[in-house]
Amino acid sequence: SIVRGFLQQSKIDDTVAKLMSDISNIERNSATIKSLQESKGKITSVITSLAQDSCISLKHNKNAKKGENTWTGKIKKIKDLNLREGEVNGFDLETCKAMKQVMDLSNASIMKTLALDESEWSDMVAEQRQKIVDLQRDLDKYIEISRILLRENLDIKDYLKDKDIKLEMNLVDLNDLFSCFSEQESENDDSENDSESEDENNEI
Repeated sequence: SIVRGFLQQSKIDDTVAKLMSDISNIERNSATIKSLQESKGKITSVITSLAQDSCISLKHNKNAKKGENTWTGKIKKIKDLNLREGEVNGFDLETCKAMKQVMDLSNASIMKTLALDESEWSDMVAEQRQKIVDLQRDLDKYIEISRILLRENLDIKDYLKDKDIKLEMNLVDLNDLFSCFSEQESENDDSENDSESEDENNEI
């Protein structure tokens, strides 16, 4: 009903625009134009009422919170449900190539808009350097934690397999989980091969 209401509004807008474009007869068509605009107002009222009753209107959504309907809000909601599959899906989406391309384009657009001078560039580089140092320190810690947990995970799986114990759980495939690193290594190998080819061409 809401979709049909918007369609009716669109048709009314087209009709009103057509009637008003006829300047010579606009006075004669004024009654029709007024009637159509009143009809559009009634249709708008019906659409608003339906959206409110159905709780699909953001303004009248009882469960709506600031940022809930954004991409980040949806991912947060999935994680809050403590769904193991949701955590993996969120990780896959954040590491997929399409999302990376969108992020790169967004960052490039932001940098182009900022038009920073040399002083601002220096401050940004210094800040980024400090962040890189902090992130690298945290990364080293998490890599070691990941290594220990992965080793324990494999040991537990081997133990359960030896004891012929089956877990009624939807376990994550470790090969799929670490596949993002294999793509990264493949890209690095390609870039190294390209560099070697360039060096050989230069020598020739």
